[in-house]
Amino acid sequence: MFRGALHHPDLENFKLNLQHLKKGKTVVEVDPKYFRPTEVDILLGDASKAREKLGWKPEVTLALFQKSYKNKKNELEIYNFFMNFM
Repeated sequence: MFRGALHHPDLENFKLNLQHLKKGKTVVEVDPKYFRPTEVDILLGDASKAREKLGWKPEVTLALFQKSYKNKKNELEIYNFFMNFM
């Protein structure tokens, strides 16, 4: 079951079967015309303006966020599986 960033109520009983996928097999293909010409590898943000102007505070600390993903075995397995295709 997915949790965290991938969690959604509609996916409560969703099970992902990866057995039919083979390394080197195309799973999803995207037409290059849909890629943005300014794609970047890393996006960095600064929340200081939201804190100053809106009084915003994060609901989750970075440490808690990292801890919540540390034990997400299923998500990590899925990530690693798809990274092997890249």
